[in-house]
Amino acid sequence: MDRRKDNHRLVSHRLSDEERQRILLTCNQPEFAALPPGQIVPVLADRGLSIGSERSFYRVLHANGQVHRRGRARPPQEPRPVPRLEARGPNQIWSWDITYLPTSVRDVWLFLYLVIDVWS
Repeated sequence: MDRRKDNHRLVSHRLSDEERQRILLTCNQPEFAALPPGQIVPVLADRGLSIGSERSFYRVLHANGQVHRRGRARPPQEPRPVPRLEARGPNQIWSWDITYLPTSVRDVWLFLYLVIDVWS
């Protein structure tokens, strides 16, 4: 049934359960297990097979929780911890910065290089 409010009509081009199962079985074959639908559908088309569109593949995979990180995509990495440094005396930790200072001449800049002891 159409899921819009107060619309009770049948959608004739909806995938059947057999077609959805065939898409899942195809995507889970060892040959296609690491490929996204954008690569599976053209390979099947080259072989003369038409199971469904790329969007239909994504829809079926999403409904079954299999659309995440197919292929060589890496899982998200944890952010690196920010280093926490502590100076307990002079000459232990130094910091630096470069600042660009405009001059009265167009497109001419001065560069201020600053290196400072964190303790001071």
